[in-house]
Amino acid sequence: MVESVAQYQCARSILKEAFTDGADLEGDVKLEELFHRPGIARYFLLVRGQRTIGAGLVRLNAMMPHSIYVPYIAIRATDRGKLSTRRMKQLFAKFTRKMGARRILIEAENPHCMALDDSYRKERVQRSARRIYLLQRALGASFIDDPAPAAVYTRPASDDEQKVRNSLLLGFVPIEPESESFFNPDRTAITIERYRQLYLELMQLDYGAETLVPTPSPLTARYPAIRDFMTRTNACSEERRWVSLHAS
Repeated sequence: MVESVAQYQCARSILKEAFTDGADLEGDVKLEELFHRPGIARYFLLVRGQRTIGAGLVRLNAMMPHSIYVPYIAIRATDRGKLSTRRMKQLFAKFTRKMGARRILIEAENPHCMALDDSYRKERVQRSARRIYLLQRALGASFIDDPAPAAVYTRPASDDEQKVRNSLLLGFVPIEPESESFFNPDRTAITIERYRQLYLELMQLDYGAETLVPTPSPLTARYPAIRDFMTRTNACSEERRWVSLHAS
């Protein structure tokens, strides 16, 4: 875990190397603010031998002990592939349990959505597909990827919280086994109600404070993207039970 200013600066440097688009990474002011709020955010470094090979950010909250949200994780380009997928899973499982949580929540850009948008370069679409594949292999992540418009994942944009960003997928990494009742028999889908629960947990972690975890009412009142998601999926849940998972 990052404790010193020098460690924070190292972590920020690695993240900025990996996330070069301003819409994908918080600005310097916000990143530094989070460094000074360890009750809801902690940076970490991945170290192999004497070399720092990666970094990331965790959003946490003592009032929401079951989940942590990892908005950013990056490995230096020169060090990718040097940690086995088995070792990565072990590290993150140990890391998550140490904080008392039972699951990791993550996000990834949706390559299908990006491919339909001419503003995204082909290389970036391919990189996003590769990232999902690596997160599935390295961490055992599952991503919710249902083609129905009512199930589209929307969240506030990093550069403007009043904007709606809809080119992402919600992912989760169970460190402790999830209830079988959340999955269909062949584990290719989860209940839409569970999708809504995981979504709400992530937004509460992202927009919570040390002394306050926002409930759905203030979140939907303040952020159009959250209001849109909760309204659509609530209506959808009256007609269907399942949302599809991204193929592994």
